[in-house]
This record gives sequence, structure tokens and C-alpha cells, in this order.
Amino acid sequence: MPTKLFAFLITLLTTHCCFAADAILHNIPYSNRADTPYVRITNTSNEAASIRGTYYTQEGNILGVENSLLTANLAPNQTFIVNSFDIEQLVGAKNLPERGRGRLAITSDQDNLVVMSLIRTSEQILTNTSEVSTDGLLLSVPSSASSDEFYIRVTNVNDTPIRVTGTLTSDDASVIGNPNSVLIESVAPGATSVISKFALEDQIADSQWSGFAKLTLAPKDDIVVMGMNRSSNVLVNTSATNDSNWIDYLPSGMTGEVFTLRILNSGNDAIRLYGRLYSENGTELASAELSQSLGADQVLTLTEDSLKEALGLDQGWVGIAKLKLESNSSLFKWHNLIRAGGTLTNLSSQSESFAVHNIPASNNYADTSFVNVSNHTGETIALSGTLYHQEGEIIGQASASFGTLAPFATHSLSATDLEHYLNVGAWTGRARLVLDELPLKSVSIHGIVKKDGVVTNLSQPVQSQLAGPFALTSSSFDEGADIPLKFACQYEPGGQNISPQLSWSPLPEDVQSFAIIMDDPTADNWIHWNLWNIPADVKSLDEDTTVGTRGRNDLPGTGYFGPCPASRHKYVFTVYALNEQFSSSSALTREEFERRHEHRIITSATLTGRYSPR
Repeated sequence: MPTKLFAFLITLLTTHCCFAADAILHNIPYSNRADTPYVRITNTSNEAASIRGTYYTQEGNILGVENSLLTANLAPNQTFIVNSFDIEQLVGAKNLPERGRGRLAITSDQDNLVVMSLIRTSEQILTNTSEVSTDGLLLSVPSSASSDEFYIRVTNVNDTPIRVTGTLTSDDASVIGNPNSVLIESVAPGATSVISKFALEDQIADSQWSGFAKLTLAPKDDIVVMGMNRSSNVLVNTSATNDSNWIDYLPSGMTGEVFTLRILNSGNDAIRLYGRLYSENGTELASAELSQSLGADQVLTLTEDSLKEALGLDQGWVGIAKLKLESNSSLFKWHNLIRAGGTLTNLSSQSESFAVHNIPASNNYADTSFVNVSNHTGETIALSGTLYHQEGEIIGQASASFGTLAPFATHSLSATDLEHYLNVGAWTGRARLVLDELPLKSVSIHGIVKKDGVVTNLSQPVQSQLAGPFALTSSSFDEGADIPLKFACQYEPGGQNISPQLSWSPLPEDVQSFAIIMDDPTADNWIHWNLWNIPADVKSLDEDTTVGTRGRNDLPGTGYFGPCPASRHKYVFTVYALNEQFSSSSALTREEFERRHEHRIITSATLTGRYSPR
């Protein structure tokens, strides 16, 4: 499942009595800079929205008037578009700073906005600056020997000054230079500090490294991080990673694009990693083990040549291939970097909804757009959807058919294709495509724009929803904390073998039931608990619950079986929102469950606990 981590800082603001917080946009150049930003705000609510904004300098000071009205009546499905000059006029900003970049906090009286932050450079190439890293991780930092410029933007989201430290590691997880080096002595509340790769070498490594390195910053809970790469005067946001097991955009060198795929083991134990490669038409090209033992915090770097070698392919593929990762652990992240014409771009993100924004028409000579839809199932999928103009009206027919998608195939819809399916001419401005909903994980969607051979990933805007993402919590223990003794098995002295309290929210639309799996990744995903047919209106379970249908565990037996490890183990609770009720007689791991029932899964959430024997 795509990472929720990487998208954007969704934060609560209390500066206006009647407005709910929506999003903060980082890295907005002022109007006196060469790069031109565009902020696109789409109202996906059913009622008109009023939008306000507060503009901050890089030092954290307010520019102009706090909570300025940006637009008073944004209609449903309409998109509001502003550049830096518009923002400065709307907030009444004067005496612009001569250096740095701004930050825009957006609020609204509606709870469903989609916000996209874009920059068009002097080379007229778009980049998506909607994403940040919220876990203090930058997976691909180039050395100073690289021709690429690289800057790290660190924003303090705490209300007190912080010191920022960093550790740089190579692919084999060995530390480069000095661990926990002080990078920034003090960052004021709300302020942003910028570090170049040269400063990084001076302060951490004291020497160059080859290729890419991984940078881990602290304190991760108090910072928002952006990794910005500039090559051939084209700016690219490399902040986002992904934790899906599908990498859907691996171009052949014959396309003029070259990929570097970096896969991080983010767990504490070594993992085995397998790969299954599919062509655009869904044909399985090869499958093989990619790594027999990828150690904790290690990175596997794959290029077209090394992937072909690992898979035993004598020759490359045609067009764009996709790779399915299979592992004994779900604890991995990856970075998919594409270089075309000397310019680097980040193709890691996929749409976390069924929508793609900022689609130009076929007669737009600045940008050429593609919507890539990949089928992750062994069944043919019918594609349909609705195209909205930026002013909110429907272009052509609602829920129009876009053909079928063969098993494991990828369908690339150009603007010309959309016009053909909708039987319309070229539209003006930019459009938004909303596909009719499909089961979660059955497809992935990329929104891509190309200009002069350079690829821009527009898949991931900020989806602002007041209710927040689907989440699993417990009053029995916190995320990552120790599981109390009473929830241990009866063979553990003091263990009562009762299940912990669990809560999940918000309740997804169209949910018919919930299921829960508890497994132990430390012990080859040993199953401790399978629970099915939890009613759709239930959003919490008491301790020692009797709700739902008990499935088999690996004891073997049925129902809950608490932790009984010989050493410290990690336990993952996963709740699945499903589009139907069903039962299973098998003890399934999370990966097995998701593979077998991917058409039934609407969404899911996890909670991790740890237990040490007493």
C-alpha cells in the first residue's frame, strides 16, 4: 500500500474560529525569483468552499495579513489556481525577502480539498513540490562528485527551537563519516533551514561518497524535510518514497529514460526479496530472487542491467515494465529515480485516490500528459471515469468507458485518448480525471507530464480530509510500545491470553465488514490472530472481544494467541475494511491475505507493538 507517510504535512491550525485546517505548502518561490510556482486547490466537497491562507517567510515570519481570504466561493469540483504574484497580492505581502522561499498554510470551511503545489522552472519544466518527508528520511542523496545540485530543506514544526542532527549511510548500512552529526545548531519554530550537499559533506562525511547515500535526520517528529535536486536547471522533488510492493514505471533504455531503483529494508531483521517482472501488456517476463539477505537498514540498488542480470534476462523489455516485490516482510521502502536527457526525476509516488490532476489537453504544446493505470490482478478490469474541467463542469459523459485492462497490464491514456473516449475536442486549461472506484490495490495510477523528454510525476497532491486517514489505535498500548503482560499467552508467567483493545476510524464508505490479522514478522510472520466478519458499524473492540468470527492461527487453533517469544519480538495488528462479508479457514499472513483478497480490500491500517519475555 502506498505510503501515507510521504504525502504532505496535514496539520491543525487554530488561527481562525470557523475554519478547519487543510494543508501546508512548502517551498513556494517569491515573485522576484526565476522559478514560478502554481498552487492548485480543488474543492471535492459537495458544497462551495471558502479558502483562506497565511503566507510565511523562510524564517517563519508572516508575510502580509494572517488568514487572508484567497477565494470566497469555490464551487464543487472547481479548481482555484494562483501563482506567487497572486498570493502576494491576496495576502497583502510587501517588501519581499531577497532570498529564501515561502510557505503557505491553507484553511477552509470544507473538509475535502485537494491541493497541488507546482513549480515551473526557467526551462519551462514542471515539478511537483506537493510532497515532503515526515519521517526524517531522504533515501537518495547524491555526493558532491555528482553534477546534480542537491538541497535539503528542514522545517521546524515544533513550537520551540530545535537542533537538527543527521546520519549518512551507504547501501550496506555502514555509516559515512560521523553519526548523529549536528547539521543545524538551531532552527526557530516555523522556520526553514537549507543544507547543500557540500555542507553535508563538510559537517557529516568529511569526504565524498559514490552514487547515492541515505540520510536520516533527527528529531524526526519535529521536522518536515524536502530533498530538492536541480539538474540541467530543472528542479525535482526527491522527498517521497513508497512502500507498495508494485513498482509500475521501469522504462527500457530504448525509451531514452534510465531508472535507478533503490529498495530499503526499513525493518530490524534481514529479509529475502523476490521480484516478478511484467511487460506493458501483462506478460510475465521473469521472476527470481533479488536478494537472499537484505540486512536491516541496507539498500538494494537496481538498474536495468543489474535487474536483467538478477532475473536472468538476456535482453531488455520494450516500453515500460513493472516489478512486483515479494518478501517475507512488508517492511521495505523504495525510491524510483528516472533520468532522461541528463535530468533526474522521482517516479516513486502513485495516486492514493482514483484521481489524477492537472491534465493538459492534446493541443497543449508545453506539456504532454499521460495517465498510466496498472492492473495488479489476474483478472480483466473495466475502466471508466469522469473528466472535470478546472472550472468544475464535466467534460463529455460522466462515468465514460475507457476500455478494459488485461491482467497485470498497464494502460497509458494520453489526452488524445481521453478526447477519443469522451468524443470531445481539446479542452482549455487543465482537467481532472476521476476513475470510478475499484477495489483498493487492484490498480495503481500515475499522472505524468512530459516536456522535452523530461518526465514529471504529478500523481500525488495533498488530499486534505478533516477526518484524517484510516488509522488503527489501542488504549492498551501506543504505536511501537511494549505490549502489556496480560495480553501475553497463558504460558507466559502472568499472561492472560486476552486480546487488546483496538479502535479504527474513520469508517470508510461502502464497507461491509472488517477483518483483523495479528502476526509476528520476527518469526516469519507467525499468525497469532485471525478475526473475520466484524460488522461494518463497529469501530472498536474491547479487550478479550467476542465480536466477529474467529479464524485459525498458527498454534494451530482458533482465536487470539498472545505473545510468547523466547526473545524480544515485534507484533503487527492490521485491520482491513472490506467490501463484503466472508470467512476463511486458513491462517493467512498479511501478505497472503492481501494477495488472496485484494478485490475485497477497501483500505487497511496497522498498529505495531513489541514484547519481551518476562
